[in-house]
Amino acid sequence: MAKTTFDTNPVLLQALLKTCEDGKLQLPDFQRSWVWEEERIMSLIASVSRGFPMGALMSLKSKIDTGVVFAYRPIEGAPVAAQTKPEQLLLDGQQRMTSLYQSCMRRQVVSTITAGADEGEELTLAMAHDSGLELTEAQ
Repeated sequence: MAKTTFDTNPVLLQALLKTCEDGKLQLPDFQRSWVWEEERIMSLIASVSRGFPMGALMSLKSKIDTGVVFAYRPIEGAPVAAQTKPEQLLLDGQQRMTSLYQSCMRRQVVSTITAGADEGEELTLAMAHDSGLELTEAQ
């Protein structure tokens, strides 16, 4: 039987988010859209800020010199140029990575839709660099 090996590579969150911003880590186009609710995002940020692990991510290395096998797209909100080819495609962990990217890197309010809210009621999640998290109702 052939040996199968898996690598685990601990990476600093800041470095991981930077790879999203630079387009080195992107999504295969078959991935569903980002759909997390603010409750899950706040829970993830609270866990990470306490030093708890955010869980494993699974990515597929792209062989840039031989072409990309799958169509790809940037993490939602990342300012990646269309011609940027990814070094890795994120196969598992997209909801967590996108939530963290949206909250920590964009410097904008993160708009989410609350499940069970009245139709049209939109809440926004804002991360203030000085004061932590705030949940505010969109006007």
